[in-house]
Amino acid sequence: MKIESESPDLAAAKVVERLMAAARHHARSARAKAAEADPYVQQDAAIHAGTAVELVAKALLAQLDLRLLRDGPNAHHALLDVLATLASRSGVTPAPKAGSKTLMAWDAVHLACR
Repeated sequence: MKIESESPDLAAAKVVERLMAAARHHARSARAKAAEADPYVQQDAAIHAGTAVELVAKALLAQLDLRLLRDGPNAHHALLDVLATLASRSGVTPAPKAGSKTLMAWDAVHLACR
């Protein structure tokens, strides 16, 4: 997916769709395996369920602003940056670089709940 040449809205929409597609895959896998008697298969179902939740949270953040997905030492400032951009209406949402690291699952869920 080459997103550098796309508009920020189109890039965000593609990121959101890919995250949601992956979340749906993991949710289906979790649902299919949850009723199995084998505890290892049940553990696999729990991992799939947790991954689905993480991906939905990240999709929600990406829908708001791609900057909210970034990880790193200044990631906690992303929300303030996004709010400042929305308040001024003068910013452009930069697309994440290919292969860039995203925030951890707990941080994504916590930030999405805000």
